Amino acid sequence: MGYGIKVKNNSGSIIIDGEYKNFSVYESGNSVSLNGLATINFSSYITQIPIIAIRPDSHYVTLVGYDKSGDYWTGFKVFGYGAIDWKAFIAHPTTPASTYGLAVYNSSEELVFDAAREYLLIHSVTTGINLTPPAGWDDPGGTQTITHSGLENPFYLWGSERYRALTEDFPPRMAQIWKTGIKQASSTSVTIGWQIRAQGPGSINGGDSLVQKLLVLK
Repeated sequence: MGYGIKVKNNSGSIIIDGEYKNFSVYESGNSVSLNGLATINFSSYITQIPIIAIRPDSHYVTLVGYDKSGDYWTGFKVFGYGAIDWKAFIAHPTTPASTYGLAVYNSSEELVFDAAREYLLIHSVTTGINLTPPAGWDDPGGTQTITHSGLENPFYLWGSERYRALTEDFPPRMAQIWKTGIKQASSTSVTIGWQIRAQGPGSINGGDSLVQKLLVLK
């Protein structure tokens, strides 16, 4: 950019660029209890599709999808047990959160940075996560544990969600849908693995071979 403001950290990464919007926290929640499928609603609806970051406990949690009503995003769905903290990020609200501090606008007079807001900052990215799919109760599939030394209890972004559909042959015959999820392994590590999303009588088979990515947020 030939004008405006650009701020870098001591690693050379751009923190503020006066022409591009940053993702900031729109809403968050703490200690949300899960007991299977749960819908988490935003307190006010938004027109932008949000990015959902989650901090799990020692139980797997899976992002299932978003809820929408007309042109508005109203919340999201997760599946798991235990409890989670969450944050929803959007590509910047239109007005400053405070009447003081630094606010940066681009050449279209759109707000791109506001010192009063919390921003999405990436600590590390792990790519090429390709878990072995489950084969049943006695073979729940592969896992991968990712360590982020020096950063405790962060939030995570990951995707795409993988699934595996299979049939347990021992009586009673049972169809199962497995999905990948994440759980805390320690305060400085997280495990990606598989959990059963749904099951019932019948026979089913299928799945995908997607490669996943995990982002650890600061």
